[in-house]
Amino acid sequence: MERKTIVALALLAVAVVAISVGILVTYVEAKSTDQVEGPFMNMWRRIMWRNAIVRGVAKDIGPRVEVSDEFKELVVKIVSSDADTSKLLAEGYNITNIRPVIKAYVGADGTVNLKAVEAIVTLNKSGTGRALAIVNIEQGKVVKIYMYTVIEK
Repeated sequence: MERKTIVALALLAVAVVAISVGILVTYVEAKSTDQVEGPFMNMWRRIMWRNAIVRGVAKDIGPRVEVSDEFKELVVKIVSSDADTSKLLAEGYNITNIRPVIKAYVGADGTVNLKAVEAIVTLNKSGTGRALAIVNIEQGKVVKIYMYTVIEK
């Protein structure tokens, strides 16, 4: 073989090895940070997990929390007094679920106190719509409302 051909093949082989090593290193680094499929796929997984929790698919995971009737009455009172959520209730939405959002406070001596600071209220309208109202218990008001509408075709 000619000397130029041998040099060109050697350079090609070095380039292929360099690219392969680069891909391998990138894969190993991504694997160690759980980003093999890219950041968008990880974000998608988080969104799907959050939606699963909201829909109740993952409701059996985690600690069981029983809500007192007094807490439910307080949340219903706050939801009923809000203009937007009371409009939804008048349109036929029903409160189907109340879930507390619990924060843990750790004191200087290491004691842990749990407190329900918010509640997630699910409002359903007979198969045509769903709304989630985030209720701040400490402020006594609805801070966010998420609307979901089902359109049948």
